Amino acid sequence: MTPERRDIVSKISEILLGAGYNVAESTDVRSCCFDIVARKGLSLLLLKVHENIDALKEDNGKELKILSRMLSASPIVIGDKTRKEIVQDCFVYERQGLPAINTDTFEWFITENIFPLVLARRGGLHVKIDGERLRSEREKREMSFGDLASSVGVSRRTIYEYERGSMDSTLETALRLEEVLDIPIAVPVNVISWLVEEEEIPEQEAEDELQEEVRKTLCELGLKVVLARKAPFDALTADQKDQQKVVITGLGYAQEKRIEQRIISVEKVSQVAQKYAMFVIDKDKIKKISTEVPVIPKEELQAIEEPEDLFKMIDGRHGLRTIKN
Repeated sequence: MTPERRDIVSKISEILLGAGYNVAESTDVRSCCFDIVARKGLSLLLLKVHENIDALKEDNGKELKILSRMLSASPIVIGDKTRKEIVQDCFVYERQGLPAINTDTFEWFITENIFPLVLARRGGLHVKIDGERLRSEREKREMSFGDLASSVGVSRRTIYEYERGSMDSTLETALRLEEVLDIPIAVPVNVISWLVEEEEIPEQEAEDELQEEVRKTLCELGLKVVLARKAPFDALTADQKDQQKVVITGLGYAQEKRIEQRIISVEKVSQVAQKYAMFVIDKDKIKKISTEVPVIPKEELQAIEEPEDLFKMIDGRHGLRTIKN
């Protein structure tokens, strides 16, 4: 991560902390599909930070959408420029099907609940119209569809579609509507509830023997397992009957130099996301580590016969614990 990007990540974290969010930054050395996870109340955010929002890679965007859906989180891309220009204040850009905004716009909606108004897409600048208000104001002024359409310079059909809420307006037309009616008519874009397309989970191959063994074991328990290639954890494991029961899952080898850092990363993300967590290792001995994440040898995992037993074990072991050689 460049110093400039690190500065943006730090600024975003400060904004969130100041607004009362719980925050965890990704410290994984891999290229992650998100840099910050943050929660306040029921709102969970997965934030990807770039100096240039066009730098978001397709595979990172796809994984961010998949993980966000499984975690019931809102994914947002934050950056202050594109390849051609700066990212404008109060504009929402779309990158890889995700909302992208600049740092100031992010701060305004986090601290003051002010949402952006303009959608910047390839087809131009668009605005969502408050159809109910438009109809009410038109009728109050005893204007027909044709009267208002003529004043604004669009067709009667266009005004009709605006009132139905089935069509976005160009920025230019929205400004003319507001000028003619002398009222604000644009609907702010709620980036928290942005409609993210559901990504089909690709067929995934395990990266090593441990990953394959753990995945097979969890699948045989009837659990849904999605491997994470671009996250500070290795998989998300969900109960097929209750997909709100999600386990943030780490995998590793007891003798890894970075094993403690990786377990702590899983711990931080799970605490903020308020999800179950576990870290599965290849053997039952590991150096001394203090953690709230249950560290489970693969043999013990393989001995579990029912999915409910896994969740009970995680619940029973949650809390500060030390695993010694």
